[in-house]
Amino acid sequence: MQDIIEVKNLTKYFGDKKVLNNINFKIGKGEVLAYLGHNGAGKTTTLRIILGLIPATDGDVFLNGGKIDYNSDKFDEIRKNFGVMLDYPAFYNELTAYENLKIFAGLYYMDKNIFDKNVKELSAKLEISEALNTKLKTFSKGMRQKISFIRAIQHNPQIVFMDEPMSGLDPVARVKMREIILDLKQKGTSFFITSHDLEEMDKISDHIIILEKGNILLSSKLKEIKFDDVWYEVKIEGSMKDKILTDLSGFLKTSEFRFDKNILNFKSNKNFSLTDIVDFFNQYNIKVSDFSKKENSLEKIYFEVLKRNENK
Repeated sequence: MQDIIEVKNLTKYFGDKKVLNNINFKIGKGEVLAYLGHNGAGKTTTLRIILGLIPATDGDVFLNGGKIDYNSDKFDEIRKNFGVMLDYPAFYNELTAYENLKIFAGLYYMDKNIFDKNVKELSAKLEISEALNTKLKTFSKGMRQKISFIRAIQHNPQIVFMDEPMSGLDPVARVKMREIILDLKQKGTSFFITSHDLEEMDKISDHIIILEKGNILLSSKLKEIKFDDVWYEVKIEGSMKDKILTDLSGFLKTSEFRFDKNILNFKSNKNFSLTDIVDFFNQYNIKVSDFSKKENSLEKIYFEVLKRNENK
């Protein structure tokens, strides 16, 4: 997978206080990175450094394999690859939503026809078409978030940086935004998202980083860690003989299982499907009547990682 963004050895001091400690990560093309942590963990500082809003004390940021020189005259050209949605977006409140979007489209030298097409499609998906000609000063927090989201993606950037994007959105708007993010992801757009909304990040993230006091506690593909030691439950119809139990241990590649009243429970870091289980028991003429998987949630993973860190 092509790396869109790579962060190497990023360190930041504010005075004598170290707020980022040797941060390293990559974001591939079409990948969503959830950058998680409590307030003060260093999430927004990382974001601001990547965007060139504040300098790093040490470390480098690469775009498409090339090191970004934030002091170069070419940085404005590089920044056109970025889409940005901050937690407290600034707008021209006396102008309409459409006028605000048009101003920012001009910064990216967007073709007017492409701009109009993108704004029309995105505003329809977010159900705010009728509000485009309304002044921003009348907008609620949720409405401003929608306009901020459109502003971040209207120029088809390679990567979108989002700071608490779901803040202020109602449940329907969250679903709409999620659908757009996943659609853009499929088309190759990458996302760097900081959020406290673990449930939402669970649904859209490919890679997660958990940050605490400027240190990375966990960096992992979400699918891999969610299926790390997952509990399965299988209900069968038939008797379990000793040979089957022996074969079962080898098949599951774990001795950590229990069988009680025709219900098998086992823990494994292998991703088993219903077909896998049915095929095994068919050898012994045993019918599988139910199968369930109790995978880890991102919320559970997040708090377990922080708890382990506290107990060190």
